[in-house]
Amino acid sequence: MMQTTKVWMWQSRMTKEERMQDRQNWHVKGHKIARSYKLTCHFDYSAPLFLNSVFPLLDEMLESFDFGGSGFVSYGGTISNQIKRLGASCDWSREHFTLDEQLSQAVVEAFVRLHEKDLIYRVLQAAMPDSLVRVMFKFTWRPLFRKSLEAMLFSSDSCFYMPSLYSYIVNWSPSLQTAVSDLEVEYSEESGYLYYIKYRVAGRSDYLTVATTRPETLFGDVALAVHPKDERYSMYIGKMAIVPQTFGRHVPIISDKHVDREFGTGILKISPGHDHNDYLLARKLGLPILNVMNKDGTLNTVAGLYSGLDRFEARKKLWAELEETGLAVKKEPHNLRVPRSQHGGEVIEPLVSKQWFVRMDTLAEKALQAVEKGEN
Repeated sequence: MMQTTKVWMWQSRMTKEERMQDRQNWHVKGHKIARSYKLTCHFDYSAPLFLNSVFPLLDEMLESFDFGGSGFVSYGGTISNQIKRLGASCDWSREHFTLDEQLSQAVVEAFVRLHEKDLIYRVLQAAMPDSLVRVMFKFTWRPLFRKSLEAMLFSSDSCFYMPSLYSYIVNWSPSLQTAVSDLEVEYSEESGYLYYIKYRVAGRSDYLTVATTRPETLFGDVALAVHPKDERYSMYIGKMAIVPQTFGRHVPIISDKHVDREFGTGILKISPGHDHNDYLLARKLGLPILNVMNKDGTLNTVAGLYSGLDRFEARKKLWAELEETGLAVKKEPHNLRVPRSQHGGEVIEPLVSKQWFVRMDTLAEKALQAVEKGEN
């Protein structure tokens, strides 16, 4: 709330200064400064964060004000009264709430018009074709598990996606049930672990050891990647590996020059549904995307027996069972760069989501023409 207050004070100051420059003729000159007030369901924290980086003196200005120890209470009427007491220069007769019927109708109308003009669109990744199902699941040795995978694959709520030009991975907040912008994510250095796990090579008796900070995402693995010049693993490129605890699901072993040979064992598990870098790599290589997480932070049915467990509980249980089966090599202390939401400090979950997009080429062209012509 404090961030929003800073923005309001800055905007009010600019409005008043504009009016004071020519109090007699400000409306004649076309500078009709009539600020309306809209009470939103939640505040946009991205704009204040940006403004704070552009206007560092704003913080110093606000420090001279005593807002009281109780701070600001985020209730509709209370917020309006607080904004008034701060001296916000608004036309309060135009006050509206975001969900007022009139505004809601305007939003729907604008949305429909933009859609009819083909200026907005949403593209959800298509489900994996049957050819990919055969490649990834033909070795699954439990028929019931294979059948459930294929049933989910072609359902309307499928967890399987092919990378699309318009797909997008977002910073998801499980507790708030909403996407969080990059500006609202803070990274902190925290102590954690690097887990070393065995993946058996299909058709062979040897194993590949993979290091990961998030073992619970192995249910979303779609490939193992090694550096093409890493002689330790060149013999495995083109073969298949068996993902632990997935009833024999096979994934290809591929090569890519972006794999860091110095991290862990030099083998990268690719889980594009839950890692930004893996997602970009999957897009580049044309790999499928497998989502194993519900929006509340629990594992979904793709995780089999771990379905319904919280992501952190699943990590502990999975590691314990990997130790029992001999597939856990070791875990060692490791410094992690953990993404946390500014709205409460929750650990952010990367998640592939349906997104609406706006075609900016046409709109940007008109805006540029207006600027070049000096139009307001």
